[in-house]
Amino acid sequence: MFTAPDALSNARYELLDARSSHRCDVPQRPAAPWRIEDLAAQVGLCRATLARRFTALTGQPPMAYLTWWRMTTAARLLRESEMPLGAIARQVGYGSPYAFSHAFKRRFGLPPGLYRDREPAGRASPAPAGKTRAAS
Repeated sequence: MFTAPDALSNARYELLDARSSHRCDVPQRPAAPWRIEDLAAQVGLCRATLARRFTALTGQPPMAYLTWWRMTTAARLLRESEMPLGAIARQVGYGSPYAFSHAFKRRFGLPPGLYRDREPAGRASPAPAGKTRAAS
């Protein structure tokens, strides 16, 4: 199954020279206000090279992938916790529950509260659009 940490780890090692000590910590900090410049700096590449390599490896540009990871994390939290929507929104990088709800509905076709009521705990979120990679 394709998971964001697997893809980011695989991409990180394939993007970087084995001697590099740079690390990309998007999966651990989805709420950070990431920009492509930040991601490129973390892995020691220019923006264009990062975007090209990341897209080739994952099937999505870095920022689209980040959005997918945030929504996947939010869906998991909705299924597996009783956290309020505002807390989930902040944990995945949205400044307001309204912005989070709008983005979530666009991705899953349901508002977060209805998703929480309908989705059983433990169900996996869909893979992002683009390539899928098997976890190593």
